[in-house]
Amino acid sequence: MAERSVDILFKDQAVGALYETPQGGTRFVYSPDAVETIACALPLGEREHAWPTGLHPFFQHLGPEGWLREKQARAGRVEEEDDFGLLLRYGQDCIGAVGVRAIEPVAVPSGSVDAETMAPVAGSRTVPGVQKKLFAIRRDGQYHPAEAEGPATHIAKYNGQSDDTLVRYELLSLRLARDVLGTKQVTEFDTAVVAGIDGLALVVKRFDRTERLAKLRLEDFAQILSRPRGRDFTGKYAGSYEEIALAIRDHSARPQIDVDQFFRRVVFCVLIGNADAHLKNFSLLETPDG
Repeated sequence: MAERSVDILFKDQAVGALYETPQGGTRFVYSPDAVETIACALPLGEREHAWPTGLHPFFQHLGPEGWLREKQARAGRVEEEDDFGLLLRYGQDCIGAVGVRAIEPVAVPSGSVDAETMAPVAGSRTVPGVQKKLFAIRRDGQYHPAEAEGPATHIAKYNGQSDDTLVRYELLSLRLARDVLGTKQVTEFDTAVVAGIDGLALVVKRFDRTERLAKLRLEDFAQILSRPRGRDFTGKYAGSYEEIALAIRDHSARPQIDVDQFFRRVVFCVLIGNADAHLKNFSLLETPDG
């Protein structure tokens, strides 16, 4: 079978290409005219970045897990284990500033298709994480699933089939974080019903988009530390808080401030018993200062 390739976009501008290799790995190559590093693990000083087995972790961690992965794989006729295929089909609009050049969109079923079936597969968007979630937008005083094209300003997160407490406890955790760490340290959040979707959702405002919907560079520490997700998606646990702190010192534009904030967040997670504080749930975010 021929190896696949795709153009990589950074803030919607082409900056290079990602190739499958005959040995079963992948190789990212910057374009000759690229002038900016797109990821901590892909410095521009090295024009080519190879990974020996499967998709490079930076790109792999853009993809979905769990509920959304199953929905998108089925609709896009992609094998669930095919990270490259899912990126090709749904990777135009990902969390952060990196995506792929769109290919032919998924043929969404016509007729009376419910919103929960349509929303996760319409367009070329995806979001990581095992929890049931989808993109949303607030319009006319109500939240609606984001459409195939246009803005997707919020993420709606739901309880799982086997756990009806996720929304309740995440809401409580965010309220506590706002009170302890400060309002500026917590994204805007709300609980609401998203039109056409059963159940109450925790709706959080995306912080990887500006008010004018420009894309901001955002990288979680599984990406920054190049930790493969693994067949059972446990790669996000293959790291320590010490490694995160060292990476912050290496890559942050304000390392002393950010290491201090990181330490406070880790202590907060310990105090409230948050057992989900893994590599993918800490990130570096682009600001005007870097």
